[in-house]
Amino acid sequence: HPFEDRILLFVSGKSFFVNVICLYEELLSVG
Repeated sequence: HPFEDRILLFVSGKSFFVNVICLYEELLSVG
């Protein structure tokens, strides 16, 4: 199912992006 794979890829990519932002904000709060 290419469409489902595309959705899973989008969701995983979005969660990865959110994790990066959370990590960046943690670094800013520490610095």
